[in-house]
Amino acid sequence: MNEYTEHAPSPRFARYIECYWKLRAADDDPAHRVLPDGCADIIFSAQAGEPHLRLVGTMTSAQEFALPRGQELFGVRFRPAMWSLFVPAPWPDLTDRVVLLEDVIDKDANRLVERLGVSVSVSDMVTATESWLGVPRDETVVHRIADHVTRLHGQVRIDDIADDAGLSPRQFRRLFVSQTGVTPKQLCRVLRFRHSLGRLQGDADGAELALDCGYYDQAHWINEFRDLSGYTPGQYLARARMAVFSNHSGTTAG
Repeated sequence: MNEYTEHAPSPRFARYIECYWKLRAADDDPAHRVLPDGCADIIFSAQAGEPHLRLVGTMTSAQEFALPRGQELFGVRFRPAMWSLFVPAPWPDLTDRVVLLEDVIDKDANRLVERLGVSVSVSDMVTATESWLGVPRDETVVHRIADHVTRLHGQVRIDDIADDAGLSPRQFRRLFVSQTGVTPKQLCRVLRFRHSLGRLQGDADGAELALDCGYYDQAHWINEFRDLSGYTPGQYLARARMAVFSNHSGTTAG
């Protein structure tokens, strides 16, 4: 079972950063599946003595990554849209991509690599990261709307929001993509999925859950869930139960 923990940002960064996280692979995992969450991440790894930072753009569907046994990762997960306040990267080109941070930004990525490489605790790594990020740029209408949409789990009418901002749907879409890498519709879709994932339990009423999370009906929810995760809700629950059972029985989940 992989060892995964999350850590809160300092209060000054709480509006922008969802969490810091650390993961250690207990066994070789050639197809570690990561589900879309509307966020973007910066990930530090020192595998094989070669420390580096990677930038993970916003994901619109599940992706699989190889995790060698013993690999340790430290990440910063930005809240939806908030990454562009700190990282001047070409976000429309980074959707569903993972790249070396130094290849896409002018900011000194090597300085952060060096500080993270000598950190002895997660607290030290958080301090180093927040020092490197510095002061955020001024928020735009896109950041304020993305925050609003996130709080509502994507259950909004895009045209209504654009109208409230004094923008045509086309203008709003163009601005949103330029600053986040995804369209408003894509972000809402992922946020609804994420909300349904958090609500999913073995005894949940699927039809009621689907309506509560903004889907037309249960069939719509199941199709969206499969498109975004690669699993039906039932398949996802079965895998989650297997992971818990394997962990409790002293073995590792596949």
